[in-house]
Amino acid sequence: MIRRPVCKMTAALVLARMRSLRDDCDGSALVEATIVTPLLVSLFLGVFEFSWYFYNQQLVVAGLRDAARYMTRIELTNGNSNPCAQKDQNGDLYTAEAANIATTAQPAAGGAARVTGWKAADVTISCLPSAALDNGRYADGSASMTIIDVATSFADPSLGVFSDLGLKAPLLSFSHQERFLGPG
Repeated sequence: MIRRPVCKMTAALVLARMRSLRDDCDGSALVEATIVTPLLVSLFLGVFEFSWYFYNQQLVVAGLRDAARYMTRIELTNGNSNPCAQKDQNGDLYTAEAANIATTAQPAAGGAARVTGWKAADVTISCLPSAALDNGRYADGSASMTIIDVATSFADPSLGVFSDLGLKAPLLSFSHQERFLGPG
């Protein structure tokens, strides 16, 4: 039988080796970078995603404002008193043109969308009569006023960070109101 030598480590030797491992700094930068890099990448992508959301929000608000202003200046013909029921010379409702203006910045259908995924069908245009003032008349002498309300709600076309985190894409839901003025 062959005997193998038995390695006997003294307690002092074990403690000395543990101290040398504890004091060794080689590779600590790699460990720190491994821990910090995913956090920094997540933070960077989150900031980019939220800035994209606010950019799309600004485009939607501008589109709704453009559509409401367009609707406030149409001419009412044939005894019509409701701007939302007024048709243009081609027989199309002005509300359809205003919805196209909101989403594509042009009255005809088929233009490039201001925000990816935002369609004219997502825009709702309402003409609401306002209540008269206490004395029954407005400053211009009219007894009533029409308010054009343009609203939309659709899912933000996010860059994918929300879905990667298991979250739903936020809704872009805004409205804008203007008083109907008529042609000027």
